[in-house]
Amino acid sequence: ALVRQAREAREVLGTFQVVLLAQDCRYTEAGEPDWVNSSVYVPNEHLFRVVARHADLFIPCPSLNPQRKDWEAELDYCLAQGARVLKIHPPTQAVNPGDPKFRAFYRKCADNGMRIMVHTGAEHSAPIASKTLGDPRFLQLALDEGCTVIAAHAATKAFFDPPAEDQ
Repeated sequence: ALVRQAREAREVLGTFQVVLLAQDCRYTEAGEPDWVNSSVYVPNEHLFRVVARHADLFIPCPSLNPQRKDWEAELDYCLAQGARVLKIHPPTQAVNPGDPKFRAFYRKCADNGMRIMVHTGAEHSAPIASKTLGDPRFLQLALDEGCTVIAAHAATKAFFDPPAEDQ
């Protein structure tokens, strides 16, 4: 259905591509997959297979939780596949993007021109670890390391969310 919709949009608009996203899982403190607490998982390998079949329509956006112990190998794989933007979803992946232990991760992303799209704000489509993990202030570390950061959703919330206490 998405391929059909993208082709229809291309007919109307001319040039048109969709950024297609993967979704990494949660990881334990030891960097192992936490399947018990992961509610959504779309592997990068699957994303790249789909994009390869429809390269004219899709731009790959792999997902990489920097808590995974093999983050460097996975980042190298994503770069080798041509990815230039990756997604981190802190509330669902239970990761604080401001944790100093991710400094080397951000530096490698910056050195390789990998942009980082990070979910900010509220999340209602999947179980979350903490609503505080969507705070855009946690992105300062990535910026300090030279990353181009996309604060997805501009830290907004749904109309039914209560006002923030710090406003």
